[in-house]
Amino acid sequence: MNDACSAMVVQKFNRLVGQDIDLGTWLHWYAFDTITSITFSNTLGFMEQERDIDRILESVEGRLMFNSVIGQASYLHKYLFGSTLVSKLANLTPSLRIMNTSKYIVAFAAKQLQRYEA
Repeated sequence: MNDACSAMVVQKFNRLVGQDIDLGTWLHWYAFDTITSITFSNTLGFMEQERDIDRILESVEGRLMFNSVIGQASYLHKYLFGSTLVSKLANLTPSLRIMNTSKYIVAFAAKQLQRYEA
Protein backbone atom coordinates (compact mmCIF):
# COMPACT_ATOMS: atom_id res chain seq x y z
CA MET A 1 0.00 0.00 0.00
CA ASN A 2 2.82 2.41 0.81
CA ASP A 3 4.31 1.80 -2.62
CA ALA A 4 0.94 2.75 -4.09
CA CYS A 5 0.98 6.02 -2.12
CA SER A 6 4.51 6.79 -3.28
CA ALA A 7 3.58 5.99 -6.87
CA MET A 8 0.50 8.21 -6.59
CA VAL A 9 2.44 11.23 -5.29
CA VAL A 10 5.09 10.81 -8.01
CA GLN A 11 2.36 10.55 -10.67
CA LYS A 12 0.60 13.65 -9.32
CA PHE A 13 3.85 15.63 -9.11
CA ASN A 14 4.76 14.64 -12.69
CA ARG A 15 1.37 15.95 -13.82
CA LEU A 16 1.94 19.22 -11.94
CA VAL A 17 5.43 19.96 -13.32
CA GLY A 18 5.75 23.67 -14.08
CA GLN A 19 2.84 24.66 -11.82
CA ASP A 20 3.01 26.31 -8.43
CA ILE A 21 1.84 23.96 -5.68
CA ASP A 22 1.57 24.07 -1.91
CA LEU A 23 4.10 21.38 -1.04
CA GLY A 24 3.04 21.39 2.61
CA THR A 25 -0.52 20.47 1.62
CA TRP A 26 0.66 17.70 -0.67
CA LEU A 27 2.94 16.29 2.06
CA HIS A 28 0.02 16.35 4.50
CA TRP A 29 -2.12 14.43 2.01
CA TYR A 30 0.71 11.97 1.34
CA ALA A 31 1.33 11.43 5.07
CA PHE A 32 -2.34 10.85 5.86
CA ASP A 33 -2.84 8.48 2.94
CA THR A 34 0.32 6.54 3.84
CA ILE A 35 -0.50 6.31 7.55
CA THR A 36 -4.09 5.24 6.89
CA SER A 37 -2.91 2.66 4.37
CA ILE A 38 -0.65 1.18 7.07
CA THR A 39 -3.26 1.42 9.82
CA PHE A 40 -6.46 0.54 7.95
CA SER A 41 -5.14 -1.12 4.75
CA ASN A 42 -6.92 1.56 2.74
CA THR A 43 -6.18 5.21 1.94
CA LEU A 44 -8.64 8.01 2.57
CA GLY A 45 -8.03 9.42 -0.90
CA PHE A 46 -6.44 12.78 -0.09
CA MET A 47 -4.01 12.62 -3.01
CA GLU A 48 -6.47 10.99 -5.37
CA GLN A 49 -9.14 13.64 -4.76
CA GLU A 50 -6.60 16.43 -4.14
CA ARG A 51 -8.55 17.79 -1.18
CA ASP A 52 -8.93 17.61 2.59
CA ILE A 53 -11.26 14.64 3.11
CA ASP A 54 -14.01 15.45 5.64
CA ARG A 55 -11.98 18.53 6.72
CA ILE A 56 -9.87 16.31 8.97
CA LEU A 57 -6.59 18.16 8.29
CA GLU A 58 -8.26 21.49 9.06
CA SER A 59 -9.60 19.98 12.29
CA VAL A 60 -6.21 18.61 13.32
CA GLU A 61 -4.48 21.94 12.58
CA GLY A 62 -7.11 23.83 14.57
CA ARG A 63 -6.70 21.50 17.51
CA LEU A 64 -2.92 21.95 17.36
CA MET A 65 -3.40 25.71 17.81
CA PHE A 66 -5.36 25.05 21.00
CA ASN A 67 -2.88 22.41 22.18
CA SER A 68 0.04 24.82 21.74
CA VAL A 69 -1.58 27.16 24.27
CA ILE A 70 -2.70 24.44 26.67
CA GLY A 71 0.73 22.82 26.49
CA GLN A 72 2.18 26.00 28.01
CA ALA A 73 -0.63 26.69 30.48
CA SER A 74 -2.45 23.43 31.13
CA TYR A 75 -4.41 24.88 34.04
CA LEU A 76 -6.44 26.91 31.49
CA HIS A 77 -8.00 23.81 29.92
CA LYS A 78 -10.72 23.46 32.56
CA TYR A 79 -11.75 27.08 31.89
CA LEU A 80 -11.69 26.72 28.11
CA PHE A 81 -12.72 23.63 26.12
CA GLY A 82 -12.59 21.50 29.25
CA SER A 83 -15.73 23.36 30.32
CA THR A 84 -18.93 22.01 28.74
CA LEU A 85 -20.48 25.49 28.63
CA VAL A 86 -17.46 27.17 27.05
CA SER A 87 -17.09 24.29 24.60
CA LYS A 88 -20.72 24.65 23.46
CA LEU A 89 -20.43 28.44 23.19
CA ALA A 90 -17.18 28.13 21.22
CA ASN A 91 -18.98 26.00 18.65
CA LEU A 92 -21.10 29.06 17.79
CA THR A 93 -18.02 31.03 16.69
CA PRO A 94 -16.22 29.71 13.57
CA SER A 95 -12.77 30.93 14.65
CA LEU A 96 -13.11 29.10 17.97
CA ARG A 97 -14.99 26.09 16.62
CA ILE A 98 -11.97 24.98 14.59
CA MET A 99 -9.92 24.70 17.80
CA ASN A 100 -12.62 22.66 19.56
CA THR A 101 -12.42 19.62 17.32
CA SER A 102 -11.31 16.78 19.59
CA LYS A 103 -14.74 15.07 19.51
CA TYR A 104 -14.81 15.35 15.71
CA ILE A 105 -11.30 13.89 15.37
CA VAL A 106 -12.15 10.97 17.67
CA ALA A 107 -15.41 10.34 15.76
CA PHE A 108 -13.51 10.43 12.46
CA ALA A 109 -10.99 7.88 13.74
CA ALA A 110 -13.80 5.66 15.08
CA LYS A 111 -15.53 5.79 11.69
CA GLN A 112 -12.31 4.70 9.96
CA LEU A 113 -11.88 1.86 12.44
CA GLN A 114 -15.45 0.68 11.85
CA ARG A 115 -14.86 0.81 8.10
CA TYR A 116 -11.70 -1.25 8.54
CA GLU A 117 -13.42 -3.86 10.71
CA ALA A 118 -16.38 -4.24 8.33
